Amino acid sequence: MEQIGKIVSTNGNMAEVQIQRATACGGDCGKCSGCAPTAMKINARNEVHAQIGQMVRLASSTRNILAAAFIVYIVPIIILITTYIATYSYIISSNLPVNAQTAGIVTAICSLVLSFLVLRIIDKRLQKGSKLELTITSVIN
Repeated sequence: MEQIGKIVSTNGNMAEVQIQRATACGGDCGKCSGCAPTAMKINARNEVHAQIGQMVRLASSTRNILAAAFIVYIVPIIILITTYIATYSYIISSNLPVNAQTAGIVTAICSLVLSFLVLRIIDKRLQKGSKLELTITSVIN
């Protein structure tokens, strides 16, 4: 995955880069009157020793980005559905005097909230690592 940004500041082999946040409509927001593209600042490894004010090309591992997206979007849905089915099946098979659908929904929502809390903890730990780190690959101007 590649992006283009502008160096805002540098600190050793790291640089703060201002990039345009991608929009759902591909940046042509005037057609749908939707969101306006916004700038955001990110940290990137500055292996090409780019200076403040220079436009740079950034790269990151597409595989790592897709893996992170899978964990954030798909895993919670799998947990939600699995928890509902397990709770519903357990209550029906045990003949408990509880509404199986209500109990399934409540436990599924609780597991979804718990999965988001766990993902938040994992995210904080990953920010310290370098697997999802962007790298400046070249200076454009």
